[in-house]
Amino acid sequence: MPECIVCKGYYSPDTMVCRRCSSDNTDWERWLKDEPVEQEGMGGLLHFTKPHCYLPFFIIFVALALGLTGVGIEKLWKEVTLFTCLLAIAASVVVSLFVLLGVYRHRHKLREDHLLERVRIAAAKKKPKKVPEVHVKVGSRTVFVLAMIAMLVLLIACVLVQSETAWKLSEMVFIVEKTSTPTPTPTPGSTPTPPLSLRVRVRRAVPLIFLGGYVSLSPALVYLSSMLLAQGYIRRMNQELPQPIFLQDENLARIVRRE
Repeated sequence: MPECIVCKGYYSPDTMVCRRCSSDNTDWERWLKDEPVEQEGMGGLLHFTKPHCYLPFFIIFVALALGLTGVGIEKLWKEVTLFTCLLAIAASVVVSLFVLLGVYRHRHKLREDHLLERVRIAAAKKKPKKVPEVHVKVGSRTVFVLAMIAMLVLLIACVLVQSETAWKLSEMVFIVEKTSTPTPTPTPGSTPTPPLSLRVRVRRAVPLIFLGGYVSLSPALVYLSSMLLAQGYIRRMNQELPQPIFLQDENLARIVRRE
């Protein structure tokens, strides 16, 4: 049976009235039928991104194009192996798609979460629980995500250039070996080859650091665009549909007393 938009109880499609909270779900049924975003499959996702001219898909396409261009330009990522570059491009595209799909699939839950946050703020300030138009605070979340990504990239870079073990591991897996000056085979009694200086490590690690930033930037931008789209969708839902049960004090009290 379908779930009530107010209390998540069940209602009969014949009467449209919820058995638990007695709310009329006619508007909810009409929303599910008439709203293009509620379509199943790719159609709903395309309508979800349409208000911003399909910006998340455009970001993913640009990231893919820039990644392939970076592979084609020899001087851009010349220190990084081809396999690592292709893996980074694929990871950037796949993670961005999953971010977009995650925001789209959880659009109804996002509405409830942000309404609940408004209720908590109102309760903390001892104000009435009448909630005005919802505005999703995407700015602070996006800044936090970008800051965490930047800190993670810098942390990896510091470990990479400071730790001898991490540097050797990265050389074996990610960084192209230098073929112009081959390392002589050590012989008994010869002096071992000194490790690379910090300056040389930083210079050779810069392309790998840029590659890590490239992988992180595309999902962050897609997340920002998707949350802005969710903001518009939530605003339209609040205009057309009844508020959840935790915003209807009398109805909630009646259900609690009955239970």
